[in-house]
Amino acid sequence: MRDTVIGGGWPVGVARLGPAVVMAGLVLAGCAADPTHYPPIGGGGGGGGGGGGGGGGGGADASGADAPVGDLPARLCVLSDLRQPSRCADTGAGGLTVTVGVAEFTTAADGSFTVPVAATARVAQVSAGTTVASRVTLAAGATRLDLPAPRAALWAQILDDSALIAPMGDGAVVVTVTQDGLAFASATAQVAGASNPTAYDGSDPTTWLPGGGTGVGGVALLVGVPAGAAVVTVIGAGTSVDLPVEVAADAVTFVSATLPP
Repeated sequence: MRDTVIGGGWPVGVARLGPAVVMAGLVLAGCAADPTHYPPIGGGGGGGGGGGGGGGGGGADASGADAPVGDLPARLCVLSDLRQPSRCADTGAGGLTVTVGVAEFTTAADGSFTVPVAATARVAQVSAGTTVASRVTLAAGATRLDLPAPRAALWAQILDDSALIAPMGDGAVVVTVTQDGLAFASATAQVAGASNPTAYDGSDPTTWLPGGGTGVGGVALLVGVPAGAAVVTVIGAGTSVDLPVEVAADAVTFVSATLPP
């Protein structure tokens, strides 16, 4: 059975990385932070998930500035729970086309593929498949690329169970809050112009709670955020962190905020 999103649930989405934000599920060694927007996808490769390590194939980036200087392991991480953005399924993510710069790669069954390391940042994009599409900016000097992508059916169920409306043309942001490497509870997140109150992780994957603050998973969900440049403000531990985010239309953007000790 194919995962699909219906009734304004956004069948497509994207993901990116930017300074000062550590994106959930995207590991960039040597980089302090980055945001990501990505979408549900439909199409080949079976039910769901990203794996680890090498695999995949495709030509090198044609740009001289992007000339490869080594191999970078990459992974499409299909999510069954937004509260655990780095927990990936081991199968079902094969046969998806990933574009990095101008080069194309194909994922193995576990979602893995390999891209050349480059001297400059490049956009990495996953095309439509059975779960979700994802787009990120791969930072120069990165040593690993992980692309989290929630199942389309999961996203639709979250909107339904949490009474959230995702207007076409707007985006959504998932914020994971940590402190000292651990999920941080009772943090709040806000962004100007959101059409829904911020919802927070609860006791199950599809019911997110309005108001209050982050639960034990330390995750906040903002739905109905105007597309374009935005600043997500996270408050917790007696301080606040501002995350610059480029919100994509009809997409879910994952970012992570690290609170100081």
